[in-house]
Amino acid sequence: QSFSTHLGHSQILPIRFYHIGRTKTDYICKLDSTEWSTDKSVSAAAASGGSGTEVVVEVTYEPTKLGTTLGTLTLMSNSGGEYIFPLKGLCNPPTPQGPFNIKNKSSISIPFRNVFNQSTTFTFEVDNASFTVKPQDTFKPKKTFNITVGFENVNGNELIEGSNNKKDNNNNKKDEKIDQENKNDGGNGNENENNQENEEQPPVTGRLIVRSGVVQGGKQLEWIYYLKGLVAN
Repeated sequence: QSFSTHLGHSQILPIRFYHIGRTKTDYICKLDSTEWSTDKSVSAAAASGGSGTEVVVEVTYEPTKLGTTLGTLTLMSNSGGEYIFPLKGLCNPPTPQGPFNIKNKSSISIPFRNVFNQSTTFTFEVDNASFTVKPQDTFKPKKTFNITVGFENVNGNELIEGSNNKKDNNNNKKDEKIDQENKNDGGNGNENENNQENEEQPPVTGRLIVRSGVVQGGKQLEWIYYLKGLVAN
């Protein structure tokens, strides 16, 4: 059975076989690789004839390392015999996720799973000053945790402070233009200005980058989450 997924995710596939015994039995499930998991046993009803009773075993592939891994699932029963299934898993690098929308002056929780078999420390970084996140945390193995990301729009303030002189000159010209428009159209210039100010502001974008100390394929593992800060009118 072939599996394929990205690091940080899992894939569940069914494996089917036929129990031909005339009595009900339980098959013990054994895996020789920790990249896969399944129930400890599976029950098989007594076969009534023909090709036997179909039994389905669900196997989960949750890889911890990039590339191809081989494994074996063995099903054993005293009365039903033994079945052996070769497994092949392909783990691809993490794919970017998102965008995750965040309202201004609020925060969201982004779920993140430590797929490794040991407690692992992850570092968190955002590439836009409008977003905030704690620098790091340590997660227990095979557990899902939430990463809290906050958003407060600061880019607009930085832009204004960096262009005060230009803004003053533009304001003088704008005032002159508005005065002239008011004379020509009876005061509709103020209304046009208000309409422009009420236009929806574009969202602020950024990335949350999660890194672990694990190096695979000569590169440090990292997960990327796209962020979208929603700026109020």
